[in-house]
Amino acid sequence: MKLTGSVLFFLLLLALLPVAGRGQEMEVTIDVLEPTDEPGELPPGLRYLEETMSRSPLKYQNYLELATAFRSIPLGREETISFNLRQKIKIVIIPTKVGKETVSFRLKLRSGGRLILDTELSLARRGTVMIGAPGKPNLIIAVSEGF
Repeated sequence: MKLTGSVLFFLLLLALLPVAGRGQEMEVTIDVLEPTDEPGELPPGLRYLEETMSRSPLKYQNYLELATAFRSIPLGREETISFNLRQKIKIVIIPTKVGKETVSFRLKLRSGGRLILDTELSLARRGTVMIGAPGKPNLIIAVSEGF
């Protein structure tokens, strides 16, 4: 009986110890955009992308917001996000490091079943990376952390 009590105490102690990576997750927003040369204002839901878009070498008059997804992805967990638009787009994100100033993650992008991109990225907290996806019309995928 004494041994069982000691084992239970030890297991309880282990459960209470901090675990490396516990509570670390990547907050991600994925926006699928269609660039257009039609004049107009950026949709209100995309205002957070204005600065990133102003620095982009891709100069369009406007962007249409086709789809948005929000996820909280724990460190090391694979998350698949699919969009069924004119073409099927599948994005896989696996956070590999969640730091104070940056997050690192693996990103895979498939369009119409074809692998378009498979890369490791590091992104500043509350930063955005924009990726072009082929198709008719071309699409832009904005991957943002912390929005």
